[in-house]
Amino acid sequence: MSCRIYQSPGRIRVRLSTLKSAIPNELLHELRDLKGVRSVLSSELTGSIVIYYDKNIRCSSSLLRIFRRHGLLSNVIGFPNRSALAIVPNEKPSSLLEVVNDFLRKALRTSPFV
Repeated sequence: MSCRIYQSPGRIRVRLSTLKSAIPNELLHELRDLKGVRSVLSSELTGSIVIYYDKNIRCSSSLLRIFRRHGLLSNVIGFPNRSALAIVPNEKPSSLLEVVNDFLRKALRTSPFV
């Protein structure tokens, strides 16, 4: 099952291969009835659901519960957001040896025994 989730303030797009040609109407009705949701758009061609919501209301956990109740997104812990993406480093991570070496160098510099 292919799954892609995109979120920006006031908008969540869920694209699932299992939704192609079979988006349950009950799912769409539950999403539309949720407090804070302004509109829900769906496309069976792409298997995506776009949810527009009031960005001042936190409703992502309720949205997740609805998807899970319908047997979708059972392995998703939470929707990603742009602030979470902003902390991903752009540079190549250091090797374990470099990390340990930096740690020891800093520890020895600040140690009262040296």
